[in-house]
Amino acid sequence: MCGIVGFIYRDTNQSRDELLDSCLSMTEQIKRRGPDAVGVWVDEASQLALGHRRLSIIDLSSNGAQPMVSQSGNSVISYNGEVYNFKELKAELISSGVVFRGHSDTEVILEACEHWGVERTAKRLIGMFAFAFWNGSELFIVRDRIGVKPLYWGLFNKVFLFGSELKSLRVNPYFKASLDKNALATYIYRGHIPAPFCIYENVHKLLPGHILKISKDFKISTSSYWSLTDVYLNNKHYFDHMSDQEVITNFDELLKDAIRKRMISDVPLGAFLSGGIDSSLVVAIMQELSSSPIKTFSIGYKDKAYSESEFAKAIAEYIGTDHSTLIVEPNDVVALVPELPLVYDEPMCDMAQPAVMLLSKLTRKYVTVSLSGDGGDELFIGYHRYWQFKHFAKILALVPDAVKPIIYAIINSVSPKTFDKLLPNIISKKFSGHRIHAFAELFKHKGISGLSYIGNEHLINICTEGCPYKLDTERFAEKNIKDFIYRMQFNDMHSSFPDDMLTKVDRASMWYSLEVRVPLVDHRIVEMAFCLPEKFKLRNRQSKWLMRQILYKRVPKKLTDRPKQGFTIPTERWLRVELKDWLIDLLSTERIKAQNLFDPRKVEYIVNSHLKGTRSYTSALWKLLMFQAWYNEYF
Repeated sequence: MCGIVGFIYRDTNQSRDELLDSCLSMTEQIKRRGPDAVGVWVDEASQLALGHRRLSIIDLSSNGAQPMVSQSGNSVISYNGEVYNFKELKAELISSGVVFRGHSDTEVILEACEHWGVERTAKRLIGMFAFAFWNGSELFIVRDRIGVKPLYWGLFNKVFLFGSELKSLRVNPYFKASLDKNALATYIYRGHIPAPFCIYENVHKLLPGHILKISKDFKISTSSYWSLTDVYLNNKHYFDHMSDQEVITNFDELLKDAIRKRMISDVPLGAFLSGGIDSSLVVAIMQELSSSPIKTFSIGYKDKAYSESEFAKAIAEYIGTDHSTLIVEPNDVVALVPELPLVYDEPMCDMAQPAVMLLSKLTRKYVTVSLSGDGGDELFIGYHRYWQFKHFAKILALVPDAVKPIIYAIINSVSPKTFDKLLPNIISKKFSGHRIHAFAELFKHKGISGLSYIGNEHLINICTEGCPYKLDTERFAEKNIKDFIYRMQFNDMHSSFPDDMLTKVDRASMWYSLEVRVPLVDHRIVEMAFCLPEKFKLRNRQSKWLMRQILYKRVPKKLTDRPKQGFTIPTERWLRVELKDWLIDLLSTERIKAQNLFDPRKVEYIVNSHLKGTRSYTSALWKLLMFQAWYNEYF
């Protein structure tokens, strides 16, 4: 696990030392991703540099150092990630006459790209990765299928920059920091900025499963080497005639193989354990495959309403892991607040950010690699909103299209304040006038895009230049996926999962130089999950049916069957007490007016209402605060 950076300059004539210095300054910004070593490779004639920060996991010797030049000397790679089937690929390459110096997966990818080509190699890799490959005339940057590892790129006149994190691009002298207000408006609704967009103008996230190629004459092209949509459309009936037991057996074996591959490490290894279905299943299989107790880690709070630490402890005792728990105090989170914009680079609203950081910090004291259970909710209908929104869609389908705009107009003719006065007090606590207006958007916007407004009703039109955002809200909701729940899952897998869930874990863990591996999003598991009939995911209104059947063979139901809790902090109360001063400072009317990005009256109303306790605006406030903290740091 590492961090990568690089650039190509056109129409410049910088010396080797100048190129070296620029690249070294970029690598310095991501040294937490790779504290063990730094390397830079320069091609002065091409005005190109590749940089690398190393966190040594596989082949700790100098043979694994990067950037790495191929045996032929014709190509070079800078690579971040882990490829778990590298030994099988290495055997094939050896049979073709390739000679290897060490036993790192980096060298295997490098030689494979040189011998098989970049696209063919990418298609054969099992793992999480982002890498840059230079063959002397073209630079390729590649990102893994699911988007576990980050990769940004930007074009500023005749300068091409790329890196694992935005902070490395920012220090390059050719970088121009200009706020993309479309991306800001998108963030206000989504709570994250979906790829390929970025908070900065002229900067992009490389889409998962894609390859970008740039030639010496600066011709840029991108292509996809893997498509979940194609996998689904070509194989959606594959499991239709299989029995429950056949599917359970197939999935059990595949999951064990994915976890076994991710337990390969030359450094100490452990796992996150929250006590939920996903992490419990991963840890149970890890322990089954291990000859000694697996080290597991969880955090908890004194406020039992938010803490799963007792559940995690009970499961750890049953499975037999070596378990550690950190009980988090409010001051622990308050101390992290100034670091959040430095850690996350872009505005991102996920109230579990501090929790994941504290968990990563705890885990890194004992191990260098940790497995996590991320992905189970997105793959196996773990969120209640999947089937709840499906019911909304069924109701909407009964309303004639000609009537929908009339309903929308009628609701919007009544102000939110008037609805608040008209509704009985007991109802208005859950259904505010703003929420009614948000539901009205379902009659205006067809499909999944209308659902974006629910839960964001307090932030409608809060941006000074207006919302809804201009970016295509249905870009990820494949039109040829007819099933509503599957469309929602596709939307999540192409947006919130890589750009929120995986980003949250990647930045938090790498801040403490901890590698986190996610076996549930092995692309083979993702492909199987999306081709399964819904009955294997949701049965009798119980989610994750297939995962539960496998878990029940290893852990008693009584230890795992309970309402979904989520991995977060008691944010609502903390914003009124421990984090109150921070909130008041960042969202002061003076500051908001000076920025001219948000409507100061709406911000003031949300802040005052929350602090007085008349209504909870936790989610809306955290979105605004995460942006403000980031903006305050970088502008």
